[in-house]
Parts: sequence; structure tokens; C-alpha cells
Amino acid sequence: AWATWVSVGSHYSVGDKDGERIPVANVTVHPRFTFDSNEFNLAVLELKTPSSAPPIPLVWNADATNNSPPTSTWVYRYGIASKSTAQLPKHLLQSNTRILSNVECAKFYGSSVKDSWLCAESSVNPNDIGGPLTVVDALNNEFLVGVASWGKSGNEPAVYARIGTARDFIEPFVFETNGTNSTQNLGTIVLPQK
Repeated sequence: AWATWVSVGSHYSVGDKDGERIPVANVTVHPRFTFDSNEFNLAVLELKTPSSAPPIPLVWNADATNNSPPTSTWVYRYGIASKSTAQLPKHLLQSNTRILSNVECAKFYGSSVKDSWLCAESSVNPNDIGGPLTVVDALNNEFLVGVASWGKSGNEPAVYARIGTARDFIEPFVFETNGTNSTQNLGTIVLPQK
């Protein structure tokens, strides 16, 4: 079953203490997604009403860092907070990570690494799937570069769907705002204020 509503801008894994709850009007899965390859593991959620939260800009470059290296890379997640207790956190977790090149990623996953993947040094568990991987530039602007797709153990990189390789799929759903591509009317992750 697809999502019937999204929680936008919330810091909590359950409940409605903050953020917005917005009904989903339509779910469109990337047409090239397959479970066999995990390529293009993303979907666009169109919302019934616009969110009041500011959208996060997308990075269309296939290489998330080829304009200039990010000053930091962030993962936002609700996955397991402690390996010793395996308990899920009640609050949104944010951690700094590093994007790996496909060559570095291939050291873990071999020649099966796809151009549509973006690997990061963070681990991913099922509760993190769909979560954002963002980069922050020297001007402190934050951009969405990946969506959590899958991972193996805590010692192997997490694999994200690379936003830049899905441009042809995503772009028809976004519109221009102040000269930058925006996702204001989509169910894409809107990051809580830090």
C-alpha cells in the first residue's frame, strides 16, 4: 500500500507534535525501478495541498560534488539509534557523513555499483529508506542529492538513489521558484529547521 499522507518538517517519528500532515494525491514510482537491481529506487509523492515548509533545492548534476566539494554531508533518519538496544528513536536523527566515489563504493559492492547509486559512509536500515542525503555548500545552502535506498551491515556504505540521474523523471513534477528548481508541491523530504 502506498502512503496516504506525509509528515512534512516533523522532528518526531510518531504523532503530530510538530510539522504538517498532508494527504497524498498521487504516487508515481520511477519507471526504471526494479527490485532486482535497486536502481532508481524513488517515487514522487504529489500532495493534495501545498506545504508551508520551505522546499529543499535538488542537485541535478549526476556527480553530487562536481561543482564544488560540499562543506558537509548530512543524513536524516529515524533508524535504529543504538545498536546495543535496537530501539527506534523518538526524534529525527541527523548525522554527518561522507559521500563515496563509485570506485570507493565498488570496494564493498563490486562491479554491481550503478551510476544511479550514490554511496555514503553511513549505514541504512529499513526505517531509513526514503530519507534524505544532503550536502551543504560554502554559502551554507543545503541541497538534496540522494534518497536512502538500501544497505547491508553497519560496516558497509549506505546506497542512495542519486537525484541527478533521475532528473528526467523528477523534473516534470517540479516548478521554478526564484530561478531554482523547487519541490514545494511534492512529498519530497522537507528538512526541519536546525
